[in-house]
Amino acid sequence: GDETYYFYDLNDSDFEDDEVEEDDDDDEDEDEDDKDFEMLYPHTADMPLPVQNYYINRASKKLKVIYMDQWKNETHGHFLVQFFKYSFTSDERIEIMSQCQQNQSLHQRDKGCQHEENNAESVATALREFSLDNLGHYGGNKNFYARVLLSQVVMHHMSRLGGVIIANRRGTKFQAIEFNNNFSSDFHQVPLVSVSYATDPEGIDNPKMFLRDETYELLTVDNELAILIEDHLLNYVKNEEENDLASGLLFHRGFLPPMEITPFNQDYGSEVESKPPADLENFPDVNFGIELELSCASGNYRERTGKNLADHANVQVRAGFFGGKGKGGGSSKGWITLMNTSKDSSKSKSHTYGKHDKWRLVIDRSIEANELNPLSATFELVSPILSGPRDLSEVSRIVTIMTDVACVRVNESMGLHVHVETKEDDYSLQKMISICQYFLLYEEIMDSFLPKHRRTDSNESLRYFKSNKKSILQNTVATSPDDAILILSSCQSYDELYERMNPNVGKGPRYHKLNLQNLKTRRQPTMEFRQHHASKNVEDIVFWVRFCVLFVYNASKLSPICSSDGIPDATLESLFDDIIKCSMVRNYYSEKQV
Repeated sequence: GDETYYFYDLNDSDFEDDEVEEDDDDDEDEDEDDKDFEMLYPHTADMPLPVQNYYINRASKKLKVIYMDQWKNETHGHFLVQFFKYSFTSDERIEIMSQCQQNQSLHQRDKGCQHEENNAESVATALREFSLDNLGHYGGNKNFYARVLLSQVVMHHMSRLGGVIIANRRGTKFQAIEFNNNFSSDFHQVPLVSVSYATDPEGIDNPKMFLRDETYELLTVDNELAILIEDHLLNYVKNEEENDLASGLLFHRGFLPPMEITPFNQDYGSEVESKPPADLENFPDVNFGIELELSCASGNYRERTGKNLADHANVQVRAGFFGGKGKGGGSSKGWITLMNTSKDSSKSKSHTYGKHDKWRLVIDRSIEANELNPLSATFELVSPILSGPRDLSEVSRIVTIMTDVACVRVNESMGLHVHVETKEDDYSLQKMISICQYFLLYEEIMDSFLPKHRRTDSNESLRYFKSNKKSILQNTVATSPDDAILILSSCQSYDELYERMNPNVGKGPRYHKLNLQNLKTRRQPTMEFRQHHASKNVEDIVFWVRFCVLFVYNASKLSPICSSDGIPDATLESLFDDIIKCSMVRNYYSEKQV
């Protein structure tokens, strides 16, 4: 139409040059614009990833990139009105505006409230009066309430406040948002709220100091909303390890665009979340453990994150030092014990195998920080040895508190590893063969309810969790997928089984989806499921633990697959009918299957 657009070809050699040619006479005039563009980040849903990466990496160059998103078209009229219209469906806007119907100054009796959404004063009042206290812990449309909260933040900016502090009700997360200005591009009007952002888990004093000399509003909301706002902001702000001198908090700078509307299935949400994790169906009393790879975008180091986790979760936490691999495990050289009172546990000391009975934050150099927060601390949250339904609830509690007290981020380089105890005294060779055969049988089915980057032959898979089935085909006489399953039945020893499941290829034998090397080396009596992605979602983590434990427990009770019986059909239905045998786990992964 009448708009001006600029297109950059990713294959253009000029686009790849380290320096961008420009007229020296324009340098002085463009300096101010460049400062704004350094903080402009494209909308992740609509901008191609290579363009995102280019802009993020070249933000300091004098190259103008248009904010390519639907929001760029919502530029006519009052900023708050347009932000409001973009953030909600028409039905949602009516619902928000209807809460002000009793206010005669805003809603005349002969007008429907939907007609007032074009009035900035009406929108501001409706947002101010909309209560966020009705969000239940389970089953609520959290995305809707988070969009209301974000719109309230913009409303406070339009009210000429200097900033807001968003606090969660547990008092474990305080986010300071300082408003700078609105931004407009010379190429296209792009209304955005420019912000400086910091987060702190230790109290409100530092965020107040961050907003010193500013008028601000304190918004106290449910923990889920605080985390959703944190996630959204961290997609559009960047840290370069600059600290605010007064508060000591790390500066993040960028812009505050609207939050996307995501579908909400009320029925499914209620079904999955109506029961707390402790109310488990058919979960056996089997020892297990988790390793969850994370990064902390607030700039907090492991020691500070661990201290806050210890304080708020009332557990003993050990944080690793930098250094070579040591007795502590992982890549940590030594440990700091951050709380001396261990959690009450009914498990005997024999469950610790003489090693750790504490939650640990282990240095992990294999994972990468998020692009917008490249200097943030990366680590692995490692559980003590856990057992049964009670400790599965403990996983839920710890992960929930972890996301509350730290600015936790995950990306595709990070994974969730689950260990399940399979002592040779308790699991005969035939039982171990059955577990491995049924894992190979259902490997592709398990891929179907995991993200694409955690499936066979993805870049991450080739590096860190290769397909066991493909490795067997490439390193034994097996010539077909069925042969790969049947060849395990001829194993005459545990070590022969371990070697066939984990051939010494690539980075090493342990980098397979099902890793048996702890059993082979006698380091610890567990098999490790390595293919799941890292997540901050408690349900993702808890349901995967349930899946892995039930898989091992029930598959071990089946007879090994032999050629005379034929290879069973591998379907989602047979996986859950014959192996998992849990309706809630089945429902959860049926919904996720692609």
